[in-house]
Amino acid sequence: MRALRFLPPLALICACGAETGFQNTDDDGDFVEGNGKLEWLPAELVFTDLLQSITVSQMLKLTSAGENNLVVYEVRVLNSGGGVFYMGEEEGQITLAPGTSREFPVTATMDEWAAEAIGSVRVKTNDPDAIVLEIPCSATPSADWDAPDTGE
Repeated sequence: MRALRFLPPLALICACGAETGFQNTDDDGDFVEGNGKLEWLPAELVFTDLLQSITVSQMLKLTSAGENNLVVYEVRVLNSGGGVFYMGEEEGQITLAPGTSREFPVTATMDEWAAEAIGSVRVKTNDPDAIVLEIPCSATPSADWDAPDTGE
């Protein structure tokens, strides 16, 4: 009979796990708070017809499309495609009010010939549907740029 006295509290403890609330975390396990809504353009950054050592930039536009503030924790090149893609200095966290946008320049430079460079830009936000977003980047050289002789 004495053991029955502990069953209701034990059942409550077992029914409720260690985490009973909603929590978002990014790939690094960092807590992400809020419910912003992110829209971005373009869906992919494509650089074509690059000439040797000529720098070309495109703008990545992030828009707060929801009813709440969008918090952007990070925008950075995650994979540089062998040093082809880069951005300026990283900023700290920024907040975009609903309906506002911010553009970030992404730059590509091919110093050496390559058939194609593939990379990505990572964006971390408080959008539950896009906590960590990777935007693909690609670059191809111009047809005017002679491919190196491979001896084949």
